[in-house]
Amino acid sequence: MAMRLHPLIRILCFIVFAALLPRMSTQTLVLILTALAAGAVVFGAAARVWRGIVAVKWLVAALMLVYLAFTPGDPLLPWLPGFSREGAAYGTFRALLLLDLVAAIAVLIGPVPPPELAAGLLMLLYPLRWLRIPVERIGIRIGLALVEIEALLSQVRATAKENRPMLGFAELCRRIETRAVEPFSPDFDPPALQAPALLEWSLPAVLAFILLTFGT
Repeated sequence: MAMRLHPLIRILCFIVFAALLPRMSTQTLVLILTALAAGAVVFGAAARVWRGIVAVKWLVAALMLVYLAFTPGDPLLPWLPGFSREGAAYGTFRALLLLDLVAAIAVLIGPVPPPELAAGLLMLLYPLRWLRIPVERIGIRIGLALVEIEALLSQVRATAKENRPMLGFAELCRRIETRAVEPFSPDFDPPALQAPALLEWSLPAVLAFILLTFGT
């Protein structure tokens, strides 16, 4: 089951979420991650959330290690003088921040097909027309990039399932190099989306109110 939510509203909600997330406490970040995980299960995004977390696992480990080793403060353990309690706290906060963002992308942005996501971004950028910025060209390029990324991810997943992964990976690299030198034809037309429903426009503001009221 997927949320029927306008792509533009999804993008706006994510922008609000990402902007306010650093203001949250560590305990709140844990609650948010738990809520996102529960929402992912309800809305059928659990697999996307898990893939995202697996993809950033080494980055999370690196964040924890850097903050542990290079943040001055009280020793975390008597026999580990180089690792501080403050470093553990800061590293945990940054790791949770990253995991929350990954989960939010999977839940909010992941279900949107690339053409519709490009159309939503185009609607978001529409006011820039007043500054004579070529919004349509930007939308087409974003959409093409999203389509190419989706195709590349599909190839990577297919290659990972092959019986001879090294040969499959070599073939994948060859395909990527071939596509890189091919002309980039702009055969892409983002769909024309209707304006979001009146009630949907309130969702980013409601999200901001909840985060600012109960999250800090």
